Amino acid sequence: CYELADLLLWARGFGVFTDEYGDVQQQFTCRTCAPVWGQPVEGLLRNDGALEIHAQACDTSAWTQDARAILEQDPNRRKPLRWRPTALVASPKVDGAACAIRYGDGDLFLAATRGNGRRGENITANVRRIPGVPAAVPAELVAAYGGAVEVRGEIYLPTSTFSSVADVFSNPRNVAAGVLKSKEDGLINVEQLRFFAYDLIGWPTATEREKVQLLSALGFTPAPVETCQVDGAEAIYTEHVTRRGGLDYEVDGVVFKVDDSATQQRLGSTAHHPRWAIAFKFQGDSDQSTLQQVEFSLSRTGTITPVAVVEPVSLSGATMTRAT
Repeated sequence: CYELADLLLWARGFGVFTDEYGDVQQQFTCRTCAPVWGQPVEGLLRNDGALEIHAQACDTSAWTQDARAILEQDPNRRKPLRWRPTALVASPKVDGAACAIRYGDGDLFLAATRGNGRRGENITANVRRIPGVPAAVPAELVAAYGGAVEVRGEIYLPTSTFSSVADVFSNPRNVAAGVLKSKEDGLINVEQLRFFAYDLIGWPTATEREKVQLLSALGFTPAPVETCQVDGAEAIYTEHVTRRGGLDYEVDGVVFKVDDSATQQRLGSTAHHPRWAIAFKFQGDSDQSTLQQVEFSLSRTGTITPVAVVEPVSLSGATMTRAT
């Protein structure tokens, strides 16, 4: 969960549960129940760090594991979209800690975690120490675009570095999130973290590819990007699965975005995610366990689904006790 920087559920399982939540939400209406999916939960952030309000909400991408759904439908609503863009950009979905970095008058003055999407914790002091995060915007870019800009990306711990503490911590993501909020160096220090930039807010760009070029000019390392057509997205995904084991960072999928910024504006966003981007998640890890009992879940359509209660097993840094 985001307020504890701890992985309680693996990504695919999280998506399954949010789909089930959406079904229940459509069947029942309760104004005093839990918040509607996609709305930020207030009051859960840790209070050992200053809170910062994001200038623009940090939305997450919708997710899918069905190749046919890549940018052809809204997975959370299961309705076809009325568009079929041709040019897409694809990049690995780095499994780290999301961060927004703001520059004013050309100087870095604020860095915050994603938090609940609307508010995050101030981690400016530690982000300044991460190699590859520039302290200032180059003067020529300030002259051309202005000194106010926000860069968003993922802070991660290289797997080669994590290997030295793998017997102590469950996964690199948790380590990175913990180090960012720490005031003292431990087994891993801030200088060992790295940052991949994937978004630029405040400067006009015509395409995602132009955005990547500006991020490089700023001095950041952009997340690797390649272009494709809609009918080539599945092949790109397969290539990423093949490369996954040779990377020095954890990835849990591939993010596909519409390249053209004007098309992105026309498509807009839902309360939870942009309609012009989707994350194609990798299949989760698997392991063996012991079945303890079977429970039955009733859906809004009357379908009865058996749910296995199993002996706890660790997968991708999370402890699993139930399976469908």
